[in-house]
Amino acid sequence: MIVPHRIPRGYDRYGHSPPCDILSHDINDIEKSIGNRAMSALCALAFLGPVPSLVSHVVVVKHMQSPRSIPSSYRQRLARGSDLDGPGYVPTEQTFATDAGRDLMFAGLTQDRAIEILTGEGKDDRYIAAERLQFFPSEKATRALIDTVQQGPTNDLSEKVTRRKCVEVLGRLQGKYLREHVVETVRQCLHDPDPYTVEVAVWTLSELQVTEYDLLEEITSVLHQKEVNKRVVIQTLMQLGHRPAADRIQAFTNSDDLSVASAANAFLFRIDGDEAHMTAVQKVLSSENLNARRSAIEDIGKVQHFPSLSKVTVAPNSLVLRSRAVRSILDHALSSGEATLDDVTMKQIDLLIWDHPFDLNLLGQANETRKSRQLERCIQRLHKNDALPAYLATKTLIEDHQSERAASMIQESFVAAPYFDYFAAYHLFKAIGWVGGAAGSFDLLIHQFRTLPPRFFNHQLAAGLSLAVLGKQDAIEDLFKVATSSKIWELKYACLIAVEKLNDGGSLRRHFYDDQDILIRSRARSAMDFDHLWARWR
Repeated sequence: MIVPHRIPRGYDRYGHSPPCDILSHDINDIEKSIGNRAMSALCALAFLGPVPSLVSHVVVVKHMQSPRSIPSSYRQRLARGSDLDGPGYVPTEQTFATDAGRDLMFAGLTQDRAIEILTGEGKDDRYIAAERLQFFPSEKATRALIDTVQQGPTNDLSEKVTRRKCVEVLGRLQGKYLREHVVETVRQCLHDPDPYTVEVAVWTLSELQVTEYDLLEEITSVLHQKEVNKRVVIQTLMQLGHRPAADRIQAFTNSDDLSVASAANAFLFRIDGDEAHMTAVQKVLSSENLNARRSAIEDIGKVQHFPSLSKVTVAPNSLVLRSRAVRSILDHALSSGEATLDDVTMKQIDLLIWDHPFDLNLLGQANETRKSRQLERCIQRLHKNDALPAYLATKTLIEDHQSERAASMIQESFVAAPYFDYFAAYHLFKAIGWVGGAAGSFDLLIHQFRTLPPRFFNHQLAAGLSLAVLGKQDAIEDLFKVATSSKIWELKYACLIAVEKLNDGGSLRRHFYDDQDILIRSRARSAMDFDHLWARWR
């Protein structure tokens, strides 16, 4: 059995929360069924790459932690070999820096050894071997993946998951080797009895950038398969620009599944430019369903709809998801001449990076009962995987609990966790600053700011901004050092806000005056300060 390095829980191999469409059903329902801690553990397995279904995560969990960490009812169903009702598979690329770090767990697994494991008779570790082959683009690796897929459908759950992973990795290799053979192999999977394999095949064909009309129609026909997630099909057809599918996709614009409706409307907007479609997508941003909001943000980013920028900026979802969409929108708007980086636009970016709960659209929700406003309960809600309750809790902490006691308890909550909780850490770091800090706040925040690697840029910027909120001028040197060495625009932008909050005398702004990144360069050259950010809560 392959033994991985210690696996931090709750984030993917890039340091992000899981791609927004891996969990294509309501994450809250999943959370209720398997528990918060198990959920974090399963999400951590995205280190191994996006997995076709929740079952896939569980299959790999057995290599990494005690089965006691999975609820007994779930273990029993897994033991029976049943293919659980789980989320569909729609991997979303998460690109924010070239040095973010990849393949952190199995660096010692060579191509030859991975192929040996994948093509061997044993079942354990074949999934890991298939995942590993994405880092060895070669004809030999491609051949091994194809051979595994062509072994055909199986009822064995472990084999089924391995086969899905092989189809996915063929997409990640993008047909650089044996392209015709790869396309035909994946095409056959469009008719696989396993709906998750079908979804992976659809996504892989989008990565292969297929153009043949008959094949595009074959992908479109998958919309009629009952158990297949329609969102991945619609997204693929949009990416491949298959306009003849518009009439069939029209039927999904009013789907009860808001993530599907959002994708359908985004597709049609890409085809006909009718703003009514994007109005429908914007409405999804107000859904209480976490995954629906995630989907809408992603769709707006994909079609690069500039009029939606202000709504994405304040949506109650993770900063990482919003910043990725905002950057996609702005890059397109600036290059096409649709927009300029005027003060209005830059204020939107300021608000995005500052990420104060008072500025967000919290969907009209509030903590109105005495119990919901209790300090302990608010801290507990900072650990929610859904950003909305975490932001609501932060807002209540600011309103009711600005004290050293609150900051100390927040710090204790972070330190007491048995693992680095990706979902909670960001909100915990920000909350320490918002409530005023306590003894030990500087040491905790500066340590995290100095030591977190680039894949945790959002936590790093949270720590940096909190240091600024607390007025810790001793942090200026560290903020300047990180800002001038980082390639991550969000982190550089946050450092600029932070040092100016600490009155650095404009040194970082002058350094960024000729920065290669247009957002950083333009903000540094702007005469506008950042006072508007803290004016509302001063």
